Amino acid sequence: AEGFTEAINLQPTNPGYYTARANALLKAMRFDDALEDADRAVRLQPGFAKGLVVKGQALALLGRLDLAVETMEEALRASPEDGELKEALG
Repeated sequence: AEGFTEAINLQPTNPGYYTARANALLKAMRFDDALEDADRAVRLQPGFAKGLVVKGQALALLGRLDLAVETMEEALRASPEDGELKEALG
């Protein structure tokens, strides 16, 4: 996650960097921190499907399943042609 932190420091308005760091934080089992970064990505770019997916994953891992489902559905609405997203959501 450190490399992404450096990238964020250089470009703090790039939602992709927050999403990438959130993914790294999920892998490190730092779910609250991952949620914070994913949420920041979505605030920077509303409807950012990748950010919404990571936010949904973090919410699910935190046991906030209703909100996780809503967030994943929002990601699908934001990017309805994304086959990988459709497959992940079944």
